[in-house]
Amino acid sequence: MFKEVIHKDLLEYPANAIVHQANCFCTMGSGVAAQIRKKYPEAYEADCATEKGGESKLGTYSWALAEDGKYIFNLYSQFDFGYDGGRRTSYDALVNGFEKIKDNAEKQVKVLGKAFVVAIPYKIGSDLGGGNWQIVRAIIKEIFLDSEVELVVVCRPQDITEEDKKRVWDKEDEAGYYNINLK
Repeated sequence: MFKEVIHKDLLEYPANAIVHQANCFCTMGSGVAAQIRKKYPEAYEADCATEKGGESKLGTYSWALAEDGKYIFNLYSQFDFGYDGGRRTSYDALVNGFEKIKDNAEKQVKVLGKAFVVAIPYKIGSDLGGGNWQIVRAIIKEIFLDSEVELVVVCRPQDITEEDKKRVWDKEDEAGYYNINLK
């Protein structure tokens, strides 16, 4: 399942897991990665336990179980870091990594016998990583559309673009979130 919601903070969204894009150099120094490093130091420790600069990490992930019970996945879909306006996000690594995370999460659904919610940041791989959000969104939607895992793209209100405003938004649900109508 794939859906998009507006919520003030990805890290506070009620999910079983959070996935963010990471580079292969164990930095977690900017963007969502820096926020995760600060709130979930165990995710940074998991990142640092991998080979620094290892290109073979692309399309894989490291993970940690946080104190609050959330799984944090460091998805290696960007080799290096820096922002020069170019694309650092590898679409192939994004596909491979999300497929692996989906497989892992689907096993959790079977073990737990209940829904497993994975939250990702709006425009993952598209801001600092330089990827095209329409391509990234299509990749993720294709992977999770028919999955038992509920993948939720969490969009902060301040990140809504003019293009987003043209889309149809469903009414607020019982938990206080607005779902983006994907029709």
